[in-house]
Amino acid sequence: MFKKAIVILVVFLLSALPLMAKEEGGQFYLNNGIKVIFRQIEASQIGSLSLFVRGGCLNLTKETTGLEKLTLQLMLKGCKRYSKDRLDKELSQMGTRFTSSSGYDYSYLNITFLDRYFDRSLDIFSDCTLNPLFDPKELSLLQGKLVAGLKRRYADADEMVWYKANEALMEGHPYINYQEGTPQTIEGFTGEDLFGYRTKVIRTGQVFLVYVGGLPKGDLEERLNRAFGAIPKGDYNPPPLPQFRGGANQLVVAEKSGLPTAYIAGKFVAPPPTSPDYPALQVGMRLLSTNLGLSLRTKHALTYATWSFATSYRRPWGGVYISTAKPNEAIKLIYAEIEKMKKEPPPQDELRNQLTRYITLFYYQNEMAENQVQNLGAAEISYGDWRYHYQWVDELKKVTPQDVLRAMSKYFTHLKIGVYTDSERIPIQRKLFLSFGS
Repeated sequence: MFKKAIVILVVFLLSALPLMAKEEGGQFYLNNGIKVIFRQIEASQIGSLSLFVRGGCLNLTKETTGLEKLTLQLMLKGCKRYSKDRLDKELSQMGTRFTSSSGYDYSYLNITFLDRYFDRSLDIFSDCTLNPLFDPKELSLLQGKLVAGLKRRYADADEMVWYKANEALMEGHPYINYQEGTPQTIEGFTGEDLFGYRTKVIRTGQVFLVYVGGLPKGDLEERLNRAFGAIPKGDYNPPPLPQFRGGANQLVVAEKSGLPTAYIAGKFVAPPPTSPDYPALQVGMRLLSTNLGLSLRTKHALTYATWSFATSYRRPWGGVYISTAKPNEAIKLIYAEIEKMKKEPPPQDELRNQLTRYITLFYYQNEMAENQVQNLGAAEISYGDWRYHYQWVDELKKVTPQDVLRAMSKYFTHLKIGVYTDSERIPIQRKLFLSFGS
């Protein structure tokens, strides 16, 4: 009994540390004009810092897809003061993680470290940002790795069905210029291409920094000015990001012989994250996901995998997914569940339970400094203000059953559908698939 009490006390104290820690947050600007968003947590022993690059797919064309991702990944492979071998050794000794990520609206370089290694980690980050080597040998190795990954994805129908849904939703939109590129574009880039691209986007108007960790503002400001003060000034005036085309239902079917199941993904245009309907739609799509699982998996045994979702990009979409050997039966049930949510508000207890799970997941996903950095940066870009990240839970708590009903009926009016199947074995009734909402 005594041991059990001690365990409970230890768990309580550990879980309470974030609440007991003194926190400070805000923003400031470096001497060269770069915006810095920060959150200081005095009790923190782990820090994380990201350099965000605005634009995402807006920075690319059909011919340059993959260039940003390739450039940032190669920046991690050595710089003026740190060869590839020395860089790997330093990072390993400190336990520091140095990564990159590229998406529809932005990309970032991130370094996550023990606070006692902040200065050494920052020196690496700074030199790799300002003085990358773009070594030809490392470039060739990285190109081979990325191309091999793309070819594996192209061979996977479960992955490719999303490309088909995107063909219907994103035709003519900048988001169709995928950050991952194509084998042809990736193989065609040279070191000069990467150097020129880095010079173009790493400028004060296009980048900003986000930090979460134990360093106070004054010390952080001094170190970041020293590390990134040499980034040249430059304005960033991107073209407007257009809306997706909504309108009629659309179906894109791809064939692959021998598939034992059909893969189906449907997307629709969702409201922007700044819309008052956005929190309700997010909650509604989570409720729908639960209902799809109960109907198609538990009750009718048509699938092991079905869900629905809504994204948080600057131009978001909602969607549904299923893999099934009986696609025509399944799509009827999916449409029936959607129509039910468009006509009836969810029961209050179901909404309350869903909100509890959603909010718990939100807090869980923000336990790590690296995740907080990513989420603050995403809020700055998607909402136009990083502070919205801290307001999200309050917005969710305001959602009512009537809000969900209004959002689902207002926006879930069409579907852009991608299907991967073997029509000889698993035929698709096109008229049925295109009947959504009728």
